[in-house]
Amino acid sequence: MRPGAASLMVARAAPAVLVGANAIASPSGYNPVLAWPAGAVAGNVALVAVASTYLVNSVSFGDGLTAPVGWSKLTSLAWPTVGYTSAALTKLLAGGDVTAPPALNHVAGGPIFTRVYRGCSAIALRQTATRELGDHQLIFPGIVKSANCKGLVSVVFDRNPDLPGPTEPTGWDNQITSAGVGFWSGASADLLRANRYHDNDPIIWTGFSDPDPIPDGEGGFIPQALPQVGFLFELT
Repeated sequence: MRPGAASLMVARAAPAVLVGANAIASPSGYNPVLAWPAGAVAGNVALVAVASTYLVNSVSFGDGLTAPVGWSKLTSLAWPTVGYTSAALTKLLAGGDVTAPPALNHVAGGPIFTRVYRGCSAIALRQTATRELGDHQLIFPGIVKSANCKGLVSVVFDRNPDLPGPTEPTGWDNQITSAGVGFWSGASADLLRANRYHDNDPIIWTGFSDPDPIPDGEGGFIPQALPQVGFLFELT
């Protein structure tokens, strides 16, 4: 650098670190107790995403899940056409949370993803995405990262329970996939080196597969196309 010239270097926030991630396959009408990944301690930040919730009973789908005491419910997301509602919650863990994980309520079934991070203090919802019909992709339009962004996390759910399931966006890491129970499957992944994400670039999950066609009663077959939903979060 020549004398007197100002430095153009900008300090970046140190990335968050994934402590661990898991998926619980929850049957309909069950109130599952969360299970922390190995290594979770007080001061870590937890993210929990639920495939489907219900209102009154395991048949009446809707936004019925309430956050456990001390947790923040980030969002509820209605599925196109099928009537399900997915939800996401977060908490900065205290010692009591680690030793006695909470139970969730009004879970209608499918996978529940838990991801725990250190080196950050909060998780915020940035975008949601839904797909009813299309080209086997789920697309987030993209965001402008916060100045103190320490990583991005995405969770997606599929009405088709068949594996292998979707493929994480290009360059993302730490994918966890679950076939779930009953109707749902899903996956979660993260991008912790936030400088690898360029503001407003689309974030694209691929590889969603539609189930086998069904007979039409006249010797032919009717193709099936089932919906997907997803969340995009930012660690700060």
